[in-house]
Amino acid sequence: KDQSVFILDSKGYAIRNSINDIPEVKRPTFGTSVFSSKKQSDIITSTLIKENDNEIAIFTDNGLGKRVSLDEFPIQQRAGVGRIATKLNENTLVVKAIPINSNEENFITMITTNGKSVLEDANRLSLIKRPTYGKTVIKFKDNSNEKLADLILLKD
Repeated sequence: KDQSVFILDSKGYAIRNSINDIPEVKRPTFGTSVFSSKKQSDIITSTLIKENDNEIAIFTDNGLGKRVSLDEFPIQQRAGVGRIATKLNENTLVVKAIPINSNEENFITMITTNGKSVLEDANRLSLIKRPTYGKTVIKFKDNSNEKLADLILLKD
């Protein structure tokens, strides 16, 4: 089992590529296509999946989050179309995906656009299937423009 890269786009699609399938270049180049999304989308986040990671935590700006087994994202060839990682409505954006090892203690600090932070035990996030919205992990005041802005994984 080698390391892989998990890439998530603005439409909620993700792909997992082996590090060994991404060629090393020795001169300036336009790069290699690793993700061919079916829909017009932008890459939002990418992260390294280490050998011991067995789940990915996915978060959206409206405060939804979930854990998904990495088994639901098999390693694909470069330029694959990926799979639905999370459902999104028109006003929801993906913020970040964080790989975790559920056999270890993992804490996630969630930071909002208003500068507030919340510490959450990552292993308490709902473990659910990939084509779902997720559960509320942080609440915002009604009529507030506050959103989830960033996340930091803290390991014990």
